[in-house]
Amino acid sequence: GRQGEPVARVSGADGDGDDVLDLLAAAAEAVRDAIAPLVVRYGARPDRSSDAADEADEIAERAALGVLGNGVRVLSECAGWVGSGDVEVVLDPIDGTNNLVRGIPYSGPSLFAVDRGGRMTAVVLNAFTGRTFWARSGEGAYRDGERLLSIPPPAGDVIVGGAHDVERGSWPRLLGATAHTLCAVAEGRLDGYRTPEDSPDRSWDLLAGALIAAEAGFDVRVVGGGDVFAIDRTANSWIIVEWAPPRGQDGDDASSRSRT
Repeated sequence: GRQGEPVARVSGADGDGDDVLDLLAAAAEAVRDAIAPLVVRYGARPDRSSDAADEADEIAERAALGVLGNGVRVLSECAGWVGSGDVEVVLDPIDGTNNLVRGIPYSGPSLFAVDRGGRMTAVVLNAFTGRTFWARSGEGAYRDGERLLSIPPPAGDVIVGGAHDVERGSWPRLLGATAHTLCAVAEGRLDGYRTPEDSPDRSWDLLAGALIAAEAGFDVRVVGGGDVFAIDRTANSWIIVEWAPPRGQDGDDASSRSRT
């Protein structure tokens, strides 16, 4: 295919889950193409109106659903549950819509899928930079074909996405897009993440990014316990993502360790 097509961006993937991964990547690319004029427009001059944000979400959702098509059950932030099928997809057409319309370069589609056998797949694409992150259960996390591996936080200042962690003395950074924040954790730009107490995450906010962070080797857990990867249209979630010493000598994968 031409340079930049989804299959090229998720190169290195193999196995029975290729169809799901390629479907998510194709939907993400369709969103990127559909909102490209908005990226240019708002990169030059921001529009802080709710109309601009609503328009962007509508354009993005229409592009994604047009690719996902039949045979997939989709939970979209905007439309709710759509369609039916053996694969469930959780879609945030634009994670960080307000960032997009203000020209802040942490924004783009976020997609998470789980098949009937419980295998999970995630794709997050930054519409400004074109960087594509993906992960699949037990296969690691990647950015444009490069494997992402967690590293211990620095001995000095620890900078995390989301809320300040008093116990660990971390410095918070609010990027305005949970999935992209978690990808920044996975690639080592941030040292962890904690959901702000007054701004809970929803399934479409966190699932894709949480899988990518978990597959990069981070410990991902729900505050108070629970399944990180539970799909729920109405539930609020607070999660903590932090580096943990590698575990897995017994063969367990990162995302299974991060479920509770």
